[in-house]
Amino acid sequence: MLPHQSMLHCLPPTKSHSRRTVHIGKYDKKEETSTDEVYIRELTVAVGGLGCAVWDGAIILARWITNNNEKFVGKSVLELGAGCGLPGIVAGRYCKRALLTEYIDDCVKNIDYNIQINCNTDLDDIYDGMKESDRKEAERRIKLKQNLQVSTQACFLDWHILEHPDKVKIVVPDNNNNCSSGSSSSNDESNSNNNNSSCNADNSNTNNNDGNN
Repeated sequence: MLPHQSMLHCLPPTKSHSRRTVHIGKYDKKEETSTDEVYIRELTVAVGGLGCAVWDGAIILARWITNNNEKFVGKSVLELGAGCGLPGIVAGRYCKRALLTEYIDDCVKNIDYNIQINCNTDLDDIYDGMKESDRKEAERRIKLKQNLQVSTQACFLDWHILEHPDKVKIVVPDNNNNCSSGSSSSNDESNSNNNNSSCNADNSNTNNNDGNN
C-alpha cells in the first residue's frame, strides 16, 4: 500500500476524474477568456495521491514558463513528481525534450492523456477569409502543439530508489496505456533493447502514444 492510501480507505466513492481549464495567458475577466490555456484532467486523491490535481504552485510555474519560454528553447526538461503534468506540458511546447515523471501508474497514464488532449489541433483550423490576427494566433497554437507532440513523454520513475541509480528504469505507457513499475539494472543491455517503452535520457527520439483511454 502506498503511503497516501493508508488514510484514504474511508473516503466515499466518487467519479474517478474531473476536467478543468487552466488559464496561463492574459485573462479577460469580462469575456472570461484568456490568450492561452491548458486542458487538464484531474484524478481523485484516492487514485492519484498528491498528484491527483493541479496545485497553485503548478499554475504559477506554468505561467512563468509561458512568460519566459525562450529559456526552454532547445533544452531538455525532466520533471519529478509531475502530478497532472501542467508545468511540463507548458515547457514541452518550447523545449527539445521533456520527460514528465511520476511513481504512481495512474498518474503516469493521466499525464499521458493530458499531453495528448493538449496536442489536439482540431479547433485551430485556418481557413480563407480569416482575419490576419486570428490566422497568426491559430498558426502559433498549432506550432506549439506540434512541438509538444514530438517533445514530451509521460514516464514512470520511482525516485525512492534513486540512491541506487543502477536499478533505476524509466518507463512510458505503451499503446494500451499500460506502464510497468518494475525496476531493472541499466547494465542489462538485452532487457533494455527488448523493452520498446523504455525512455533513454540520452536519446532525443521520443515515442508518442495515442493517449486513448
